[in-house]
Amino acid sequence: MPSIPDALLDYKWIILFYLAVFLIIYFNRKKFEIHFKVFALYKSRWGIRLMDQLGSRFSSPIKILGYAGIVLGFAGMAFVVGSVFYALYALFFIPNAPASVAPVLPGVKIPGTTFFIPFWEGIIAIFIVAVVHEFGHGVIARAHKVEIKSTGPFVMGPFFGAFVEPDENSLKKKKSLVQLSIFSAGPCFNLLLALACLGLINLAFAPIANSYFQPSGVSALKIAPGSPAEASGLQSGVVYSELNGRQIADVDDFVDAVSRTKPGDKLSISSRDKSYDVVAAPNPNNASSPYIGVVGLETRHRNDKSLLFAPFVFIVKLFWFIFVLSIAIGTANLLPLGPIDGGRMILLVINRVFGEERGKAIWARMSIVFLFFIILLMTPIFKAVFESIFGKFA
Repeated sequence: MPSIPDALLDYKWIILFYLAVFLIIYFNRKKFEIHFKVFALYKSRWGIRLMDQLGSRFSSPIKILGYAGIVLGFAGMAFVVGSVFYALYALFFIPNAPASVAPVLPGVKIPGTTFFIPFWEGIIAIFIVAVVHEFGHGVIARAHKVEIKSTGPFVMGPFFGAFVEPDENSLKKKKSLVQLSIFSAGPCFNLLLALACLGLINLAFAPIANSYFQPSGVSALKIAPGSPAEASGLQSGVVYSELNGRQIADVDDFVDAVSRTKPGDKLSISSRDKSYDVVAAPNPNNASSPYIGVVGLETRHRNDKSLLFAPFVFIVKLFWFIFVLSIAIGTANLLPLGPIDGGRMILLVINRVFGEERGKAIWARMSIVFLFFIILLMTPIFKAVFESIFGKFA
């Protein structure tokens, strides 16, 4: 377990970011609405003029998009509900099932899950996804002449996002189909954003990468002391592009080639200038698997020392995480739960079927059940966090 100074160093940007957020809210607390001491809301008029302009100038196509979003919304709701029930099945009947639900915290490795979002890419991506989501609600509301009272950012504990506040009285006077189109607009716009990012990655970034930044081998961040790799003379930072006569382009190639060997086998690993003979040892965790002692393998690319490489990689990763988070946040908002988009959609339908009084009662119970399911699906994370702090259960 890392020491406290090491942990502070590892999470320095996260600590500084949330410290800055706290100070901004504290020194401007009169401009924020604070609820339950953990929810800070900053109401503004940001983006409303643009929503007005687009909503009035392109009213017809935006309305059509909103109606299409209803179909998408209920299809997405069916998918996410089905995913929840499958995840519950996996939790109880599939041994060592990973956590199916995890909080999105950029820069924080969540125990119990392999998904990780780098800090800066994650912060920017979440901001863009949240803005597009809420802008979708706002522009479709304005296309139907529903007033937008305010917009702005919010912070709730370690989580943050954006909001659009429509005039509820104006919204309730609209037909159910119009209300549904406004509620489903956020996930619909998230899907459009995801498709745009995917198209940009495949049509623009991939050709650039294939032309100028092709994978050219692997290097290790560290060579384990006393390991076969150290004994053979392998060094960290050196690019190795061949193993047992096989070209190695990336980490997957290297791992696959090593996995085909067994303890005691000799591996010939080559860089541009030299070859090294490494005798694989038994893996400390599995004696039947090979171990050579290279730590922190990373794929190396042609021209990766150029000034353009790091910015290019950052931009590609940013758009990839925008794509991933657009899908994740859009579908999560379609859960039939409380005041989120899916909850409001299902409440409207239930009220039409059962009446408002009985419908609200059914909706409240449904929300409680799904909230319980979500907490239950995070059980592997809670267990992994506990074990990471206090050690494994006896």
